[in-house]
Amino acid sequence: MRKILEKRIKKSIGLDVPLSFPPDWVDADFSTNISFKIAKEENKKVEDVAVEVIGKLKNMYEFKEVYFLKPGFINFKISDDFIIEEFLEFSKDIDEYIKRNVGREKKRILIECVSANPTGPLHIGHGRGGVIGDGLRGVFEFLGFDVSFEYYVNNRGRQIELLGSSLKARYEGENPPEDGYKGDYLIRIAEKLKREKREIKNWGEVAVNEILSIIKEELSMFGMKFDSFFHETELYRDGTVEEVLNVLKEKDLIYEKDDAVWFKAKEFGDTEDRVIIKADGNPTYFLSDIAYHYEKLRRGYNLLINIWGADHHGYVKRIEAGIQALTGKKDVLNVILYQLVRIKRGKEIVSMSTREGEFVELRKVIDEVGKDVARIYLLLKRYSTPLDFDLEEAKKKS
Repeated sequence: MRKILEKRIKKSIGLDVPLSFPPDWVDADFSTNISFKIAKEENKKVEDVAVEVIGKLKNMYEFKEVYFLKPGFINFKISDDFIIEEFLEFSKDIDEYIKRNVGREKKRILIECVSANPTGPLHIGHGRGGVIGDGLRGVFEFLGFDVSFEYYVNNRGRQIELLGSSLKARYEGENPPEDGYKGDYLIRIAEKLKREKREIKNWGEVAVNEILSIIKEELSMFGMKFDSFFHETELYRDGTVEEVLNVLKEKDLIYEKDDAVWFKAKEFGDTEDRVIIKADGNPTYFLSDIAYHYEKLRRGYNLLINIWGADHHGYVKRIEAGIQALTGKKDVLNVILYQLVRIKRGKEIVSMSTREGEFVELRKVIDEVGKDVARIYLLLKRYSTPLDFDLEEAKKKS
C-alpha cells in the first residue's frame, strides 16, 4: 500500500515523497520528512514547505486527512474509500494463486486470543484483540492451514477467591471487600442466583461459570466463534503442571532460594530467573502459563500465536524461555502485542477499571454502533498504535 501511495502522490503532484510509518504516539497511518529535504535544497523554511506540499495533497481522495506536525513532518490518514478499493483490487485474482502456492506445509496453528480473566464482562480492549485474532484465523484458513481458535480461562488463584467473596457479599446484600470486585454485574448475577435458589458451596467457581456464560454470549454477539475454552484448573487436574516440574527438575533447571522454587530462565534468554513456586507453597501464574504452552505443543500444534495486550510485553521472553527449556523448541511462539483502546464520547475519555467496575462493556458498544462497525473501527489503525474508539463518530458510520 505504501508503494502504491508513493506512486499516486508522484503522479498527482510530481514529487517523489517517501512514506514511512510514524511513531506509535502519532495519530496517522503514514508520515514523510520530505519538507526537510526540500527546505534545505531551496533554502526555505521547513514549515512553509510543508504547508505548500499539504496544499497540493489535501484534495487526493486517497487521504481523509493530511496535516503538519512540528518540527516539519507531514502526516497522512488513509481514507476508507481507498482502503476498500485496494482490498477489492487485491482480492480479484489472488484466490487461486494463493491456494496454488501457499500452505503446502500443513502446519497446525493454535491462535489464542481475548482470554480475559473471568472476573467481569468483556470491554472494548478485549474486542480489539479478538478481531485481530479472528482476522488472522480467516487468513490462515484461506491459505489452507489447520487452525484452531482458543480462549484460555484463568480460573484459579487469588483473583478468583476475591471474585467469589465479592459475589457472596452481593448475594448477602453487603458491599464487596475493599480489594474485591465492585461492578454492578455482580449484583445482577447475585439476583439471578437468588431467583434460582441454588445451594452454593464454591462461590469462586460459581462466579467464574456465570461470568464465562456472559463472556461467551458477548463473543457470539461480536461474531466470534471459539473452538475451545481451556481452563487453567485442567493443568492441575490432569497432571500437566506436575509433569512440567518433573521435566525441569530432571534437566536441572530449577533451584530453591528464599524458600521459593526458581526456574533458570536466564539460561534461555530471559532477563532474570523466575519464581514458579512461591515461599508459601503456591504455584505462580507463570508456572501455569508455561504448563499451558507445553500442553498446547503436546496436542500437536507446531505454531502458536498469542494475541496479547501491550501491557504483557514483559511476559514474552519468559514464556519463550519456558517453552525452550521444556521442549528444546525455538520460534514456535509468535506473540502479537496490541495497544490499548480508550473509549471516547466526543472529547470525553471514559475511565476503565474492571476491579472498580468502571468500564464500558463490549455488549454496550455493540448495541450502540453495531457489530460490524465496531469490528471495522477496531481494525482501522495498526495494532501497535493506541486507538481512541469514539462512540459518537462510530455511530455516524453505523
